[in-house]
Amino acid sequence: MQFTISVKGNAGANAANRNTKNNAASYKVLKSQNIMVGRDIDQGYYDIKALDSEAEFFGDKMHENAVLHARPFYLNVKMSIKGKIEFKPSEFEKAGKKIKKSS
Repeated sequence: MQFTISVKGNAGANAANRNTKNNAASYKVLKSQNIMVGRDIDQGYYDIKALDSEAEFFGDKMHENAVLHARPFYLNVKMSIKGKIEFKPSEFEKAGKKIKKSS
């Protein structure tokens, strides 16, 4: 099966906009259901946390309190979840050089 995902605008989930300021994601807690991005959750980058022991995300079982970081969600993508799952907008920090001080 082949499919194409396209994102228009500058507030979507794409590498050029992977920062906290441009992340269009919004906080939600959802229970078992079929989800469509743009209808049930906003597109953007999310940290996904399992809030119970029944949680499944894209068919993968998650342990309670397990977190998947910085997952991109594109407009009109459909998925199924089970259990209670928290969708929290990801936060990003610029990586900087570590300077090793000599003694």
